[in-house]
Amino acid sequence: MEGLLLYLLKSAGCLALFYAGYWLLLKNDTFFVLNRFYLIASVLVSFAIPLIPVTSPFRTVPEVTYYGALPEGAIPVRSLQITDILLFVYLFGVGVLLFRFLLQLWRLLSIIRTHRIERDNGFSLVLVENDTQAFSFFKYVFISKNHSVQPEVQRILEHEQVHIKQYHSLDILLMEFVTIVQWFNPFIWPYKTSLKETHEYLADHGVIAQGCSTPRYQLLIIEQQVGGKLFELANNFRQSQIKRRITMMSKIKSNGWAKLKVLLVLPLAVLLVLILAQPKVQAADNPADIFASQDQTSKENFEKKKAEYIKKLKAESAEIDKKREIIKEKLAQTDDPDTKKKLKQMLAEMQVQEKELKMKATQLKMKDLEMQLQEADNGKDKAKLEKELAKMKKALASENNGKTEKKLTEKEARLKKIEELEAKIEDLEKAYKKTDNPEKKSKIKAMLKDLFAKREQLKK
Repeated sequence: MEGLLLYLLKSAGCLALFYAGYWLLLKNDTFFVLNRFYLIASVLVSFAIPLIPVTSPFRTVPEVTYYGALPEGAIPVRSLQITDILLFVYLFGVGVLLFRFLLQLWRLLSIIRTHRIERDNGFSLVLVENDTQAFSFFKYVFISKNHSVQPEVQRILEHEQVHIKQYHSLDILLMEFVTIVQWFNPFIWPYKTSLKETHEYLADHGVIAQGCSTPRYQLLIIEQQVGGKLFELANNFRQSQIKRRITMMSKIKSNGWAKLKVLLVLPLAVLLVLILAQPKVQAADNPADIFASQDQTSKENFEKKKAEYIKKLKAESAEIDKKREIIKEKLAQTDDPDTKKKLKQMLAEMQVQEKELKMKATQLKMKDLEMQLQEADNGKDKAKLEKELAKMKKALASENNGKTEKKLTEKEARLKKIEELEAKIEDLEKAYKKTDNPEKKSKIKAMLKDLFAKREQLKK
């Protein structure tokens, strides 16, 4: 759950920064197609960036020693956390907005089902009884019967046709889903408004490009400003921000070089990737070379590092002991065979982990002996240290060889079992070919199927 909330916060931060880039660099330019592409692309990129598996070159975290997950019932009951409350609030908000979205969609579909539709030039004209302003949704243009006879209705329809041809309804649906997911993000609401404004600029310039006089069209927009209820999911001819629409129609086209401003967003995207990158995991210290970079003449520094490492090993050992006590307690309480098996397996794994810690401690002691050997002047002391060091190396080598032999023994046993299974399979296949009894053939088939499965399992 924490992972989901963290992902949502990361994507919300990306959306906020990308919208800030739009507001500062592109909002007042007349490159409406570019602005539309930027707004849609930055939404998709914002959700993708937190998922990019990049390792940060700047941040590192120490490797966490994993002791294995405790089986079900071995960990105390988890109490209600703040993240649980936040998740509940988030899902409640998602539910409310999703219900609102579905209700609006149902209202639009109801209008389409219950009103007369006329086909005209690649779109469907829905004549609405109520006194509503013109709006479009995909290939449908909704207009009041009272307004359909107005002299300027053709310009209104041309405006809505631009919305249809450029698939603005797809953008609106995308932003509705993004708003549902990111409802807590204060930047998502102006983001959504900016995209709708861009749609209106595109539609306005599309109408003017068809030969309509700019002053006359601006007057039509002002006349259409009053009256009519709007649909959130639709592209409406009447939108607020009328002053900005009129200004954008009259504005001199932005210099072509201004398009290059969008390239300034690329460093922002790279920065976001690096900020949200996973920190580099610093491998656990290897006792054999932990002090390799130490100044060999600085005994005080060496002792300090050694004390820190011993403290770390003791902490890991204490953690294992703590979990062992929990498992033993649960083992004494349970009667379930499966749970007992899991708990015993956990205890066995902890024994292996303890051996590894002992090996690390031995390696550390060996390094300490090597340091003492370098400093020793007395021949007798040197011989004693060399003997003790050789003994430790022999014990460590024996431990490692034991592990290798165990692995080899397990591999040999597995290969032997595979050979035995293949011999049985060969005998059964011969018996299958010899017999004509259908019942016997069926039994042999079932046995072969079971042997094949076992063989594949062993090969894995």
